[in-house]
Amino acid sequence: MRRKLENSSKRFLKSNMSRLTYILLNSLLHIFHLTMIFFCLFGWIFSETRLAHFGLVLLILGSWFGLGLFFGFGYCPITDLQWRVKREYGEMPSTEYYVKYMIDKITGRDNNPKIVNNMTTYVLLGLAVISTILNLMGIFLSGE
Repeated sequence: MRRKLENSSKRFLKSNMSRLTYILLNSLLHIFHLTMIFFCLFGWIFSETRLAHFGLVLLILGSWFGLGLFFGFGYCPITDLQWRVKREYGEMPSTEYYVKYMIDKITGRDNNPKIVNNMTTYVLLGLAVISTILNLMGIFLSGE
């Protein structure tokens, strides 16, 4: 009887530790995602971060359009990983896009995915143009 109780408590502890691990990993992925979004929105403002911003924008565009050819437009490997983590502890995301997921969470509404995805795409493309112009101006004005 005692051995049965010990095995039962070990399984309980293991399953709770596993769940806790997934919840912690999900939180870290949220922080990573939100940091990337924040940097993507504002990294172009500071001359010291413009090149890194440009690199991030290129990575995102490469993921959305390059990997998107194989996995669907707007594919993000970080979102894919985060959704897998969420499913491991029983949360089923209602959308495949992180930005829509967060806007829905913040507003408490099921926002139109087409509008959210279009706005996200237009903002990113606008940021890509801004970043490209500022980086080219920096190269030409510095004489490099």
